[in-house]
Amino acid sequence: MDSKLDLPNSAQLVLQLTPVSSRSVVSWTTLIAGDVQNRRFASAFLHFTNMRRECVRPNDFTFPCLFKAVGSLHAPVTEKQVHALALKSGQMHDVFVGCSAFDIYSKTGLKEEASEENVRRNA
Repeated sequence: MDSKLDLPNSAQLVLQLTPVSSRSVVSWTTLIAGDVQNRRFASAFLHFTNMRRECVRPNDFTFPCLFKAVGSLHAPVTEKQVHALALKSGQMHDVFVGCSAFDIYSKTGLKEEASEENVRRNA
């Protein structure tokens, strides 16, 4: 909730005070989503990186937030890496994840990737 209310320090403190064994994809994704909602895209990506270091697997809610963050950072290589991770984890078949990837590729001018992804999804 603190993350959504644009209280990033409070939200991060809550996560830091939570034992590592109790941190879940839900708590990490909430923090990432709050960062994205409040336009702290680099912070969102950093939290995602920390989430992965703790071996927490992203889910179908994490990836749309992450696609928006990396798309807003204008980092095409990172976008492709996130896309590859979504494919590898089997999340690209989720409608929200696939649409988020398509949306970011379209907005960032990577039309080939957007149409390639669209072809793959409809095949």
